[in-house]
This record gives sequence, structure tokens and C-alpha cells, in this order.
Amino acid sequence: MKFYSYDYVLSQISQQNWVMVAITAGLILVTGVFAFKAYKDRHDTKFRELSIISILTLVAIVLIAISNFQTNQTNDNQFRASLHFIEVISKQLDVKKRMSMSILLLPLMELS
Repeated sequence: MKFYSYDYVLSQISQQNWVMVAITAGLILVTGVFAFKAYKDRHDTKFRELSIISILTLVAIVLIAISNFQTNQTNDNQFRASLHFIEVISKQLDVKKRMSMSILLLPLMELS
């Protein structure tokens, strides 16, 4: 069983995957360039095919991002529930939040 500090749990809420955002933004830019070149030169199929490929890749990445967002929302809810539990217990025991983690874990450590 893993134990986390209050600060760690607090830092995990709403952590954004900036790499996925950057890849999506870059792919949108590349798709725009390919679409512009395909529109400009309608007789050449190279940029039309590249536009189709980049649009399909963009759709796949957006669907993956939606799935990741839903997973992150579930994790955030679990972290928020843990934080709420820590805050309620620390208020009832009249101790600091950072100290409550060690107080909550102390009985568990004595058992092992």
C-alpha cells in the first residue's frame, strides 16, 4: 500500500498533459498548411492526400485526448475525495492538514 503526503495529493489535482496539447496544436497547424496547399493546387493529389491523413490523425488524437480527459477527471475526483477526508479528519482532531497524514498513517504503521 502506498502513502502520499497532503502536498502530493494536492499537486495531482488538475494536472494537464501539456505534451498532448502541443502535439494537437502542431497537428492543427500542419493540417491547415496541407489544406491550404491542396486548395491552392487542386490538380496535385499529394497535398490532398496529406490533408486527409493529417485530418484522420487529428481526429484520432482528439479522441485519445477525450479519453485521457475522462480518466483525469476520475482521478481528480478521487484525489479531491481524499483531500476532503484529510481536511475533515484534521479539523475533527484539531491538527494541521500536513500533520494529519502522519496521524492517519500512524495506526497503520503500528500494525505492520
